[in-house]
Amino acid sequence: MTYERDEAVRILRERAARLAQRPSPADPGACIDALEFELAGGHYAIDTVHLNAVHRLEGVTPLPGAPAYAPGVVCLRGRILPVIDLNEFLDLPRQASDQSRHLIAVHCGQIEVGMLADTVVGIRQVQATSLQSPQSLAGIRAGVLQGITDGRVALLDLARLFADPRITGETGV
Repeated sequence: MTYERDEAVRILRERAARLAQRPSPADPGACIDALEFELAGGHYAIDTVHLNAVHRLEGVTPLPGAPAYAPGVVCLRGRILPVIDLNEFLDLPRQASDQSRHLIAVHCGQIEVGMLADTVVGIRQVQATSLQSPQSLAGIRAGVLQGITDGRVALLDLARLFADPRITGETGV
């Protein structure tokens, strides 16, 4: 009986591992499930593999002396998350009031943050092979983009975003 249970557990773990694998972007039909949102009238997205939750923005506790792109922290389900204002971080004009903004709770590696977005559009599928290089953009935005879709949605690369020295606190000295 123990052998059958161990075998069943082994099979279930193998299945779970196969199902958890995301298709490689090099695969011709690979799709990325992405959460689309608006910033300063432009459309951006993140891979949902990094998504924890989406909430209306409520109660950011300010941090004295923090940069403008880090307006404070929020308590979300008992966890304290630092907040990144993407409009400020990406040097975009702010168009929405705080009452209409959304908090997108995300994780990448060991980092968990709440990112501010003007409006959340919804989940969409992005063909990985249709992503165009963000060469037309300059500055920080090009450095944190995975690519741009045919529909002009900029897919953010959270690993690059969170590796930015302004986020990590590393100054390169």
